[in-house]
Amino acid sequence: MTGIQYLTHQEIFDKAAKGVIAQGELSMNGGNTCLYIHERALEGRKLHCGVGHLLTDDNMCQRWDAYGWTMADVVDILSNNRSAKAAVIEDMDKSRLPHDAETLELLQEIQNAHDGSDLTGRPIVDFIEEMRCIATARHLDPAVLNA
Repeated sequence: MTGIQYLTHQEIFDKAAKGVIAQGELSMNGGNTCLYIHERALEGRKLHCGVGHLLTDDNMCQRWDAYGWTMADVVDILSNNRSAKAAVIEDMDKSRLPHDAETLELLQEIQNAHDGSDLTGRPIVDFIEEMRCIATARHLDPAVLNA
């Protein structure tokens, strides 16, 4: 794809944070495994993890979940030229996500903030605090966390 207007790190941070905070809970299955998308049919809700809010359509989220790809797997696929590289790049391009090392590191940090955010029994509070640490370390504006 040419002419892609990739999201900035600030836009990535804001979109992921807003999405998780707005849904009010994490996207985890019963076994405490993160899901890019978790459909709760009985409640008619769809939950997304931090990175899941960045993927442009639910089919991408479902595909990444079906393959069991963590962000560490995505980095490995892109770094080691594995067979799924073209598919990952296509999904990231469609989602306007750069696939350079620094952005992939940011995506992993966002995912880790989501996945490890139930330390106190208040997962969204923990998520916000983890995201605040990311903002500080990366010199991003944390204003979205105060909404």
